[in-house]
Amino acid sequence: MIDFDDALYRLTPGYIKRGGHYTGSYDGKRFLIELQKQEDADDRIHVCIWPEPLCYEKTDDQLKHHEYFEFSDKGLEDAWQYVQSIVKAAG
Repeated sequence: MIDFDDALYRLTPGYIKRGGHYTGSYDGKRFLIELQKQEDADDRIHVCIWPEPLCYEKTDDQLKHHEYFEFSDKGLEDAWQYVQSIVKAAG
């Protein structure tokens, strides 16, 4: 189980900027946090949440919920709080 308050699970902008993506699951929900590069706009953080049991690629697009946040320390914190609010509400 993820302890959302544990610093071990905290993401950094540097990790995301280097192309890292963070995935996890909690109580029946899966999630993905990654950087989405934009050609004509500022890069942004993409968050996707979907129901288990399938992986991202195998899950029907209609079951995926996407949100976007600015690429910054605050945007990453907002993205992490969004993930927490959705997966904890499901439990």
